[in-house]
Amino acid sequence: MLTMFKCRKKFSSASSTSSREASPVGVYRPRGLSAATAPMYSQQREVFSRGDHVQDTHKQWAALGAWFMGPKAENGEVFRDLLTQAIDTHIGFRRSYFPCDPPYVTDDLREAGSFQNTMNNLRSEMDNLQKELMNSVPFFSSRYKGHVLWDTVMPANLGYMSAMLFNQNNCASELSTVTSKFEMEVGTDLCVMLGYDRNKSMGHLTAGGSVANIEAVWAARNVKYFPLGLQEALQTDDRLAEARGYKASFILFGSYEHVPF
Repeated sequence: MLTMFKCRKKFSSASSTSSREASPVGVYRPRGLSAATAPMYSQQREVFSRGDHVQDTHKQWAALGAWFMGPKAENGEVFRDLLTQAIDTHIGFRRSYFPCDPPYVTDDLREAGSFQNTMNNLRSEMDNLQKELMNSVPFFSSRYKGHVLWDTVMPANLGYMSAMLFNQNNCASELSTVTSKFEMEVGTDLCVMLGYDRNKSMGHLTAGGSVANIEAVWAARNVKYFPLGLQEALQTDDRLAEARGYKASFILFGSYEHVPF
């Protein structure tokens, strides 16, 4: 649901005929609204009292303003600078890796018609992509109330974009010498947040919430039925015959059991 608050001023004939499709690229404007007739938040309205928070470093909730790009991209320049820094760092990483190696993309290759056509197509499709994305749902805006979604924080976006440039594969540590370490740190932090001992717990990142839920059910099932599976293996597998008769205690289905093998 997109909640649109009633504007105080009447729409002019010009604003009533404007539409999002007619807005220039980079300017999101809902149908029937102009910049002058949508004063949901007045520029004169102080969100926080200046005397209350400007010099007060103890009110940590004010730091949230530094976490997000902002509904009006108030921190857009900071985000651009940091993202540019990430791109420049990656470019430097590629250029400094065995700098004596010859380049693949040479001047002769750039002059080829197929190369130039491909580059022109890339720029054209990139421009089309940006125009299409302007029709996205404005989750970042306080005008949008629905789907239990809101904006994503700048640290997450910048970290994601930075890591994507290096394209590591966390399925094996030798393919992700840095990002696998990051994944282990995140998993440990999540365990500690949930009250587990950091030295006796671990976690890892999945592709999304659905995969995480399925994996959690799979792990819970294995933990729950491991004692029963072990008992059956000891009783039926001759290779474990020497372990038969060993007594151990398990918690099965919420009750304490003394199980002889």
